[in-house]
Amino acid sequence: MLDCLGVIHTDIISVWNFHDPSAYISSEEFRNQIINMVAKVDAPTGSSPASTNLTRSDTFSGPLPLITATIVILPFVAGLALVRWVNESYQRLQNVHPKFMAYIVDLTHVLNILFALKGNEGGKSLTRREIKLAFNAYYTSPWMAQVHESIRQFRHTITDRDEIIEKIEELVLASDREAHVTSAIKGIPSVDLEQDEEWYG
Repeated sequence: MLDCLGVIHTDIISVWNFHDPSAYISSEEFRNQIINMVAKVDAPTGSSPASTNLTRSDTFSGPLPLITATIVILPFVAGLALVRWVNESYQRLQNVHPKFMAYIVDLTHVLNILFALKGNEGGKSLTRREIKLAFNAYYTSPWMAQVHESIRQFRHTITDRDEIIEKIEELVLASDREAHVTSAIKGIPSVDLEQDEEWYG
């Protein structure tokens, strides 16, 4: 499963053609962040990252304090043993499709926000700060909650691969995606995007 997710990740990030000489968006740290976010697709209906109080050892507590933060705090710490869902889903292949769907859609939406955040600075190298801001903007947004709820409500049989692909396309190419990106960008404070920082402070 991790090999499959790795191929999916590489294929998706290559489409965006970011100037990323340090390979931040292909790094294990960023992949683990997406994997951890995807695990939230199993959250009960009605719960959301913004309304769930979790300790810093797992995720952030309440809205992220980005406005005054020098270092952007990611909601997950490094090395969570690749999350239990990878192994659990592998043991229950009938239920693995929501995670793959969420991985594709979540990663694409984070990169969409990152692309908009870069604006006309596409020629400049990506920084971890930019990636973290884009990740957090999506993670705390109603957009992610809507996507995960839609995936949870999706019903099909294991043989209906076309239906799964169609659902992914529907979520990725939704007509309101630009509005969601704009809303997410507005929530990001004005900080020095060129200043880099470690993944975890």
